[in-house]
Amino acid sequence: MNLKAKLHLKELNELLNEYLTNSFRPHIDEIPDSKSKGIYFWFMKQEGYNQLSKYVAIKPIDACYTKEIDGVKYDLVYLGTTGTGKQGNSTLKKRLDWHINQKHRESTINQKQSALSTLRTGLGALLSKDLIESNTEALVNQLMENYFIIYFKEYPNNKNLIDSDESILIKELRPLLNIKGNPNSLKIALENSTKLYKKRRNEVENDTKKRLQGVKIESNEMIEKIKSSDKQIIEPEIKLIECNIEKEFKNAQDIHKFFSKQKFDSGEWHFLIFETKNPSHIICENWAKTGIPNKYFGNTETNQNRMLDNKQVARWKIIKKEMADKNIESVTVKFFKLKK
Repeated sequence: MNLKAKLHLKELNELLNEYLTNSFRPHIDEIPDSKSKGIYFWFMKQEGYNQLSKYVAIKPIDACYTKEIDGVKYDLVYLGTTGTGKQGNSTLKKRLDWHINQKHRESTINQKQSALSTLRTGLGALLSKDLIESNTEALVNQLMENYFIIYFKEYPNNKNLIDSDESILIKELRPLLNIKGNPNSLKIALENSTKLYKKRRNEVENDTKKRLQGVKIESNEMIEKIKSSDKQIIEPEIKLIECNIEKEFKNAQDIHKFFSKQKFDSGEWHFLIFETKNPSHIICENWAKTGIPNKYFGNTETNQNRMLDNKQVARWKIIKKEMADKNIESVTVKFFKLKK
């Protein structure tokens, strides 16, 4: 759109009415197969404010951008971009799929930098006391389906232009659920719904992480994942999984560097490697157990699955190639000691 700073709100609204023509409804319509970069806009039916006010009073902001759709008024409550990250390889379809279909799991929340969608984290905090318990994932999905319409604008491959337009839009329109760059989220701002939302989101996310940290997890879901990776490694009587290490890596070589410095006790160890932003996407599925975790990712073996271009290579190089081939920004590695 190439917006200019200091546009009057009326001018900005007119521009958006002109440019926002592509839309769909989450969990009802298929996500458009857009491989472009761009900006997406989440509009909420005005009845939705009551749904968001279970724990804190969420009201429309002053001078918000309202759009009438099929005779019903919707307010712009959130906007975001895609293709502007460090690697810049995301698309509108990938980013919208992340917001709409991501699962609420321990692996996406129980880490320093949560991998759960910012929007899902915020909506979950407004609908529940915990991001995983109380069926929070289903509550967020139901809210999206019943109250939201998403519009999106495709952009050329121009990170600076996308970032600039996003900054102007957030600063001028102040969408309720945007925190970064939103004047309403500043400490000096008068009390408003965005400040209440920011506080609530932080509290629920922190409380959920505290509950998860250091806990032995009895997880049928995780057992099923490992079963699907190698059906020979788990017997039905195994009930408890103790997660000893869970760590995110953006550089595959760092996996070997990290694990080579760890000290492991004796016994059989099992592990999972999955895309951090999409835990259901398990990579390197045929590697499922080891007796020597300290050396494992640096090992080479005479096995076709451990070779590139007919050469034996270290396991971390196989992971590196898979990350590159599938545009995976980061992977999470979990090591488990299974107990019978």
